[in-house]
Amino acid sequence: MLPPLKNLPDSIRQNGVHRDLVLRRIQRLRVWGYVTDAEKKTPIQGATVRLTTQSGEVIAELSTDSRGQYEAQVPLGLNHRLQSEAQGYDPRLAGVLLGKGTLSAGAAA
Repeated sequence: MLPPLKNLPDSIRQNGVHRDLVLRRIQRLRVWGYVTDAEKKTPIQGATVRLTTQSGEVIAELSTDSRGQYEAQVPLGLNHRLQSEAQGYDPRLAGVLLGKGTLSAGAAA
């Protein structure tokens, strides 16, 4: 509990304090791609793709369609990690940098 305030003008005591709050929508960006077999170059249906923040918080967990495609809307301004895995395949990790003025993607083995 806060201590009582001293020496407040009567107008504030009677009417309180008015403050408007204006919120901005979080800008979102479509992140999409394909999961394919490295040798055959064929799509992998049912692969799991996880989008996480750099700290590991899961933003989305997706499953690829018959074309091996995944798609998600992610908040702009954060860096993300994409991890894909499918039964019988080695997992793959990629980074997506979505900071202001920056848009790039990279992959790691």
